[in-house]
Amino acid sequence: MRAAILSLPIETNAHRPEVSDFSHPLLNRLRLLARGCRTQARLDVEHACALLSSSACGLEQSARALVRAAGQVVERPLCFRIPGCKELSFDEEWLLRLLDRAAANDGASVNFLIASRIERSKRYGFRSLIRMVASSMVQ
Repeated sequence: MRAAILSLPIETNAHRPEVSDFSHPLLNRLRLLARGCRTQARLDVEHACALLSSSACGLEQSARALVRAAGQVVERPLCFRIPGCKELSFDEEWLLRLLDRAAANDGASVNFLIASRIERSKRYGFRSLIRMVASSMVQ
């Protein structure tokens, strides 16, 4: 039995889900922002939400706040590839999937994706931040 399991072919080209078309320009923008934000302090999620809700912010300000706050809720810096790279890191794919599902008003998927990586005490604020960024993408 063990030999049979070991002899099964290993799939080296596993299927990775595609993100919707809107996210590719956004991906490069997030990558650029991440490069620019590396020297800035992390931003607390609640503070980011307060900044974004206090004024009419566009996609640029929302995305910058998201990039600065995301590492704080995941509790480690997110991995962003260089702009123009065709491969997605796990963090980029997760973030784009979150934004895609939030823009589609798919609350169950958003909750699942957030719960898969973020501790309970930080979920509410991050969910609000994701919704703000997704709503600025749709406008």
